[in-house]
Amino acid sequence: MNQHLDVFIEVVNSGSFSKAAIKMNMTQPAVSQYIKALENKLGTDLIERNNKKLRLNKAGQLVYNYGLEINNLYINMQSSIDELKHTASGVIKIGASYTFGEYILPNIITQMLKVYPDIKPEIIIDNTKNIADLVEKNHIDIGIIEGIINNNILYKEFFLDDEMIVATSSKNHSFSTNNLNKTKWITRENGSGTKQMTDLVMKNLNIKPKSELRFSSTKVIKEAVKEGIGVSLFSLSTINKELNEGTLVKVDIGQEPIYRKYSYLINSHFKTKTLSIFLDFLRQSN
Repeated sequence: MNQHLDVFIEVVNSGSFSKAAIKMNMTQPAVSQYIKALENKLGTDLIERNNKKLRLNKAGQLVYNYGLEINNLYINMQSSIDELKHTASGVIKIGASYTFGEYILPNIITQMLKVYPDIKPEIIIDNTKNIADLVEKNHIDIGIIEGIINNNILYKEFFLDDEMIVATSSKNHSFSTNNLNKTKWITRENGSGTKQMTDLVMKNLNIKPKSELRFSSTKVIKEAVKEGIGVSLFSLSTINKELNEGTLVKVDIGQEPIYRKYSYLINSHFKTKTLSIFLDFLRQSN
């Protein structure tokens, strides 16, 4: 039954039988047989097929949701057994917002795997809002975010300060607070912790830019700013290389350094040994 659920969940996640077959190293007819056997076992259809587009019916959505819970329970059971054996192994599902996930998390994972090679991290990178949603739904074990999340369900702990600076291309003339209203600002999308900080800085400095571009990738924003399109608020950790190379320069905004805090989110006070070990390495990143 578990294997039938695994195939069903992969079909839903992949959006097609053929993609699921490739990912699970199976033939497409075999995938179809597993789904049909599951439907026969449950006595109901689970998937609607219209114009070759896969869509779950109500029963299918229920089975998908329960299937995810069953898989999570199985992972927690295995982790608890590992805890009893005083070993750290198995999968840990980590979600991280873009800045932390792309620029800081890889080094933490590398250091952890040097000591605990049997841990298997699975990483999801998304904006702060979406990472918090994944933690609340138990789709991931821990989420690492920047920014403010109003959620009384999740446990939240700050663990690292992050300096933020406004930067522009070295091709541009010097900037100051006097002309920040006159230039184009390039920002992240709504739901991003960096966008929250950008809005706060603009409010504190009474900045109302004439135009604003929004991108969902810090890397894209960096390239746009380097080309002289405008200015942006960056985490210092994301542009150290560009500052050292001289392709980006810090903009004097006439105020004290800006800091935000990274925090982690979990949905339960219960921690497996693997999660506890990851948290230790996370806190050491300070």
